[in-house]
Amino acid sequence: MRDLDGWSRPPVDDDPLAETHDETDAENTPLMRLLREVSRSRGLEIRKPVQGRRVTRVEALAVVRQKAESEMPRAVMVAQGELMRALGVVPVDYDYVGGVYHLLSENLAGFYDQSEDVLFLLDDIRDRAMRETVVHELVHALQDQHYDLEALLAYQPGKGDALTASHALCEGDAMAASMEIMQGSPHQLRPEVLLGQMLHAVGSRAEPPPEILQRSLVMPYVDGMRFVQALHRRGGWRAVDAAYARRPASTEQLLHLDKYDADEAPLDVADVKLLDGYQALDRDAMGEQALRIYLDQWAPGLAPAAAAGWGGDRYAVMQSASKDAYAVALVVRMDTEADAVELEEAVHEPGTGALPPIHGKPVTCVERADLGPLVLLRRGVDLALVAGPYRATSPPQAAASCPEALTYAESLLAP
Repeated sequence: MRDLDGWSRPPVDDDPLAETHDETDAENTPLMRLLREVSRSRGLEIRKPVQGRRVTRVEALAVVRQKAESEMPRAVMVAQGELMRALGVVPVDYDYVGGVYHLLSENLAGFYDQSEDVLFLLDDIRDRAMRETVVHELVHALQDQHYDLEALLAYQPGKGDALTASHALCEGDAMAASMEIMQGSPHQLRPEVLLGQMLHAVGSRAEPPPEILQRSLVMPYVDGMRFVQALHRRGGWRAVDAAYARRPASTEQLLHLDKYDADEAPLDVADVKLLDGYQALDRDAMGEQALRIYLDQWAPGLAPAAAAGWGGDRYAVMQSASKDAYAVALVVRMDTEADAVELEEAVHEPGTGALPPIHGKPVTCVERADLGPLVLLRRGVDLALVAGPYRATSPPQAAASCPEALTYAESLLAP
């Protein structure tokens, strides 16, 4: 049988969402048969049936957008875009919110909606990609039945790094379990290979997004799979299940199994003091994973090592009371002073760093006509990075200069 678009649909047995035309046999649909296979392999019992629904790409994006905007304040999404803009890792005129939804619209294959208990599959996904997608999302369905994904992944102000770690656990679990079903082993693919494959897929689009968005999209899958594979090697799926009872408290724990084993908590860092006349759009922790993603833009070869000494951080994305200007401040506390020096040197990396040296000499502040001053100061194990303020015009315009920004950065490092 051929569809009007010219694609040949696979036979019923190969199509997990095929209809059986027997409404009395709900337990023997192709989707339920595949769910039983996933359940046996992953070791999570089925507690209720899963419904499947095909949707167009436009319909899928509408569902994702509605969920995102109902679960997370729009101000937080705007703040993420201003954070990237202020730190110079996206074009000054980049529409971050629109870019994120465009990125999803081009790369989405399917998703499990834990609020509706429905697996959505895009109607243009076919053949092997269709089965891979459905298997991956069925793992999420079983996770939800056992661990309540809606509660586990709910947005909480100021808990962004811990939420990122939980998200990575879920995605890494689904990646490894899918690999076992599709390829015979959860260790069939190394994380480094997966990273290359995913970045190639996302970056080869006709209009690829900025690299930092590409990495932000794929790293939860890659780092999550590395974490789950490590747990599985030493204790099988029971060790992975135990991680839901004691989830990684930070992306530092996600990235370093020894720190997870030791339950090493992030170091306490006080909330960033706001600029006079500004209010917080978002206050949160960046975390080691996000710090590494930013460093990848400035010092690619140094990023993993330079971020590895992360101990804790807090940032604030600020908006002026008149709502016409933005500024960003980040305070990072490293484990040791040597770690802090290593991070400082990565930000100062010649040629690519956010603050490269001038005539061979390090600088603490650069003036930017559009985005305002950019400052990096270090005191012992603490570093303060300040960007802006800048006016939200088109194009943006600096709203301060280095002397004011340096004074503010120094106040963030005051004992």
